[in-house]
Amino acid sequence: MEVEAGQSTEFTLNLAFTKENEGFYQPAWVEITPPNETKALKIEWPWETDTLVDQRSATHPGTFVNPIG
Repeated sequence: MEVEAGQSTEFTLNLAFTKENEGFYQPAWVEITPPNETKALKIEWPWETDTLVDQRSATHPGTFVNPIG
């Protein structure tokens, strides 16, 4: 998929939030690299009070990006 100037697209971030005190991440920002691009867009993490489950060793992580489009 190629997005031309003036066009838009969308995608869904599936996030595994937790309220636990251990085994979590508190991001400060997120980087998103659009398809066919080499430069990432950097945005501040909008969920200040929510933390993500540590899924580094997960075989089926709960945090992922759906296909774009």
